[in-house]
Amino acid sequence: MPAFHRTTADIIRSAEETLKTAEQGLEDIIKGPPERKLSGLRNLIVFGRAITNILQNLRSIEPDFDAWYERYRKEITQRMWLRAFGTPPQFPFEELQIRSER
Repeated sequence: MPAFHRTTADIIRSAEETLKTAEQGLEDIIKGPPERKLSGLRNLIVFGRAITNILQNLRSIEPDFDAWYERYRKEITQRMWLRAFGTPPQFPFEELQIRSER
């Protein structure tokens, strides 16, 4: 069903269902048998990212969505990394800058 026919409740429900799938992927990584760890990682990444895409469907029906979403966007990303992997990755931007100048 296209986003413009969905209600806010429909979109939130879809995001919650997708979150459960991402959480199952995390569970497979942590407690699953070895053969499920790779698929668990893939599910965590794909469905974790899908949650943000689903929530952005609210933009078309909730006028204050962008202001609300910006407050949580960074927090959501950081929490996902912290929960799944510990410390968020530190990308060596300074090193990249030096290499690009060469």
